[in-house]
Amino acid sequence: MGMRSQEDWQAYSEAFAFIGNTLLAPLSQTQGPALDPGFWRSFPNFGSVVLEDELESMADYVADVVAHPVNDPVTDISVEYTRLFVGPPRPAAAPWETMHSAGGTNVGFGRATHEMRELMRCAGVTLAQINKQYEDHMGLELLYLSVACANHATGGSHPPFDRGSTVRFVHVHPLAWIDKLAESVESAAQGGFFSHVLAIEKALLKRFVEEAAS
Repeated sequence: MGMRSQEDWQAYSEAFAFIGNTLLAPLSQTQGPALDPGFWRSFPNFGSVVLEDELESMADYVADVVAHPVNDPVTDISVEYTRLFVGPPRPAAAPWETMHSAGGTNVGFGRATHEMRELMRCAGVTLAQINKQYEDHMGLELLYLSVACANHATGGSHPPFDRGSTVRFVHVHPLAWIDKLAESVESAAQGGFFSHVLAIEKALLKRFVEEAAS
């Protein structure tokens, strides 16, 4: 069916921005709608049955967490976030592309970091980096993609954000390593909040590529 309108691009921009920001800071800092089952049930599924199923699974998970918290739901999920993506002593599931694409390196600044930094520079994109994250953090890659979608939504023609380049970016960057990140997250926090977040992200990326490439 393909991307039909500027409203479609804007909807993708907002969806990627929300998931990206969810991966960049714990709920204790954002205080967003992530613990509202209704939010996930109303999250756009873009006509994807897979994405719809993942969103429903998240809604059910959140409803259960709210109904049966260990402490308080925000604290519980914020603790999960810190253990997975911050540490100490180190993140249980490193959220940087370099660490999932360079043979298990423990060095945080690598080829993917350089590539993302250059992409942002060429596009004139400045992203507020929470805790001075490396540019190849999954959350920042999604925010870059959000900016690209917003450019299409406003009828922009900035060369780095043409449709072909945007689709290639998804294949080369977030979609290329999301499975490895998801495996790390699931291993460290089986069936947790961020396993659901990454399942939604993967389905969202795949649906976006299907629509944007057609």
